[in-house]
Order: sequence, then C-alpha cells, then structure tokens
Amino acid sequence: MKPTKQGDFYMINIDDDIYQQGVADLQDYLIGRIMMSQGDKPYSTFELGRKLHEVWNVNGTLELIPLNRGYYTIRFSLMEDRDRIFKRRHWLLQPRAFRM
Repeated sequence: MKPTKQGDFYMINIDDDIYQQGVADLQDYLIGRIMMSQGDKPYSTFELGRKLHEVWNVNGTLELIPLNRGYYTIRFSLMEDRDRIFKRRHWLLQPRAFRM
C-alpha cells in the first residue's frame, strides 16, 4: 500500500477484505467520555472501570483503554452489553457523567 497525494491529502487504497476484517474487529468497541468540571480529580482507569461495571451491570467483561482528554475506548465481551449500554448513551457517575 503506497500512499498517493491528491491535492492536500494523502490517500492509500485498502483491500476490501482487510477493511471488512478491521470493521469486524471493532464491532465490540464503543468510545465514551467522562465529563468533569474544572478542578475535579480524575478517576484512574481502574476506578472508572469499576464504577462503570457496577452502574452498567454487565454480564460479561469490559476493558477500558484510555485515549486522551477523558475519552476511552471500551471493549465489551458481550454484544448484548454493548448494545444495551449504547442505547442509553448517558450515564451518571456521581458527581460526574459518562457519555457514549
């Protein structure tokens, strides 16, 4: 895959099979953000994972991957948990909120 330049952008062609495998690999993931006020002490990844596991009452497991600025990638072992949590989108973690 050699990049090509088109205007101000670089592009690469990705084989459709590789693209579809990447899409399948990400089906268990969501991205969420912890909403905090200025001056709030941030949760550790472990602490946030524990709180979300309690509030979400997941049947399977979840894995939190910190990104930046309060964003996290969340991997669910069960699609049922992921779908149920995604439908609600906004979760209160007193005194903070977590949004999908």
